[in-house]
Amino acid sequence: MFCIVYFQHFCTTYTTPTTMKRNHSLLPFSLVIALAALNAQVSLSHLSVDAASITTACPCKSEFLCKSIQTQRPEVFGFTGQFWKSYNWSYVTTVAWNDDPDLMCTAHEHGARVVLQAQFDPVILTNETARALWVANHTQYALDHFMDGTNFDFESAVALDSPVRHGYADLIKKTAESFHAAIPGSQISVDLAWGPYGIDGRFYDVEGIADAADLLFIMVYDTRSQIYGPCLASANSPLALVQLGLTQYLGLGVPANKLVLGLPWYGYDYPCEPGTAVDAIFCPIKQVPFRGAPCSDAAGVERSYGDLFQVIRNGTSLTTPVTNNTLLESLWFNYRHEDGSVHQVWFDDASSFRSKVAVAKELNLRGVGTYKLLCSRFVLANFAILASALRSGVWNFDLLDYVDTNPATVSAMAAMWEGFGAFTGL
Repeated sequence: MFCIVYFQHFCTTYTTPTTMKRNHSLLPFSLVIALAALNAQVSLSHLSVDAASITTACPCKSEFLCKSIQTQRPEVFGFTGQFWKSYNWSYVTTVAWNDDPDLMCTAHEHGARVVLQAQFDPVILTNETARALWVANHTQYALDHFMDGTNFDFESAVALDSPVRHGYADLIKKTAESFHAAIPGSQISVDLAWGPYGIDGRFYDVEGIADAADLLFIMVYDTRSQIYGPCLASANSPLALVQLGLTQYLGLGVPANKLVLGLPWYGYDYPCEPGTAVDAIFCPIKQVPFRGAPCSDAAGVERSYGDLFQVIRNGTSLTTPVTNNTLLESLWFNYRHEDGSVHQVWFDDASSFRSKVAVAKELNLRGVGTYKLLCSRFVLANFAILASALRSGVWNFDLLDYVDTNPATVSAMAAMWEGFGAFTGL
């Protein structure tokens, strides 16, 4: 997941997660070392589990709502922002990266989990004692905020012979052991690249991570992070790579019931190279290297649903119709930017989204989910226009119009959520 709140720089691309909220779970490394010295005689298992107990009062209207969720339904996993009060909770099973107590109470009322973001200083990946201290601190924070687990989103390049490879898998294992002991039914999830074989230089111990974690969120988006062929704009999440990546994980022996297909609710906007025709099907892009590849999607910009709505609403700038590429199962269109250059945009709508969700159903996976972009947000007061243009396209939970009561708007919003029905059967 890139642009992030995820791989996140808030409005740039790739690596290291950051969020708008303060990191409660990360101790300064100097303090970690000091504590390690003071506690040299204390067992690591005691640090990670035994001392854990809730130290705060339940903020919900009922104590029952502060109990951890222990049931399991077909998984619909998402990353939330501020409009969670208007989500279709009949689908949502897990919400990540938000420890708002009101959200926790609401989610628990609907039988949905709320999980933290497991932020840590990578230096702990080569220090076992520091890892144990981090696990203890993170577990305590989860307990005190009545969380149901945590989500790991580490995306740095790791070589096959790096000690970080073992350290990351061990951190996940120790975290799972600690959370499972302290919080009944807790869920440890890990975000992994669309394929298991060194995508973006990430040679992680997939088998070890899969053994330790409860679920793997497979990020089948930003699949053009490394382009070794023609440097062209193309789909963010093509159907063939959805199928390929998932079957590769299954081929490694990862159980289907641990895999969650992660799909994007955002698109890519690529400036085409000078001289590109306004109606060109192929859009050559600037060569921007990334981790050894000569070309990457870093030549483009991730665009929220609201951004694209503005472009499509201003129909005078479009230079091609919105077109479905049936091979890639993604949509695209060209437009002329205000600086005069030609741009090509790729994205998914409700129909293409459902076709990929259906793959998860066919493979009998644990679930499906979406990654969101928080770089920009617009109130889609005229959403019905966009729904018509984009065949009721789906993007980001928080980019839908939850205010407008116009029947066409309400219907279009419902169609987005219903895309999950291809998996859940609801």
